Amino acid sequence: KPLDPEIPEFKPSIRCEITTSTKSLKVGGSYKLLTAKIYDLNIIEQTDSYATGKFTWQCYLDDEDYTERVTWLSQKDSNKIKIKFPDERSCLGKVLKVKCTFSIDESSLVATLPLELII
Repeated sequence: KPLDPEIPEFKPSIRCEITTSTKSLKVGGSYKLLTAKIYDLNIIEQTDSYATGKFTWQCYLDDEDYTERVTWLSQKDSNKIKIKFPDERSCLGKVLKVKCTFSIDESSLVATLPLELII
């Protein structure tokens, strides 16, 4: 019996993960460096092998798209970016969900990182 074409047999052999120094972001603070890394199934970093891929960054607060409300600072390496949160004290204690979509060829991987908004 043929496989159902609606259910692709795609099992990614790589995964994407966002790393940073701490799991918090200062409201009105300075820039924080975020790094997306690509790992194989053996948890060996393979980021350099996927240099042709594209990293797209977004962020959400309470399920609201906050991508245009933070300041992003591109870095020399395409898998790195700096983020700065505006001085919106009403957001203290909330969690900003940073999302990185890594696209290569027709495939894409998504990584998320929760950052607590602190003073």
